[in-house]
Amino acid sequence: MTRAVAVHEQSWETFSRNRHVDTRHAFHWIRAALRHPLAPDSLVVAMSSGAADIAAYARRRGIDIATFATALEPLLMPAIVCAEIARLRRDTGNRDELQVYELTGHGLHALA
Repeated sequence: MTRAVAVHEQSWETFSRNRHVDTRHAFHWIRAALRHPLAPDSLVVAMSSGAADIAAYARRRGIDIATFATALEPLLMPAIVCAEIARLRRDTGNRDELQVYELTGHGLHALA
């Protein structure tokens, strides 16, 4: 488990542990998908939570977990994830380009 302390009090090992887990699952998922023949117009989606420890983030800001979580609202629910991935799948533009998005409770937004 990651130590919930300030960055300057962590080692690289404690700081990067959750990031390694997050990126490792995405790497293995993408690699497995691309090792198999994909049908034309296939879409491979890899997601990362981007959050290692909500308690540590809240503590760092000097607020409680509930207040921190409220700032993230509307919460990202499975129905939003499904709807936005379906919308992405229907979007036929830019199929040959790598696209990076942020998905929040407000929906899917392309990142620069």
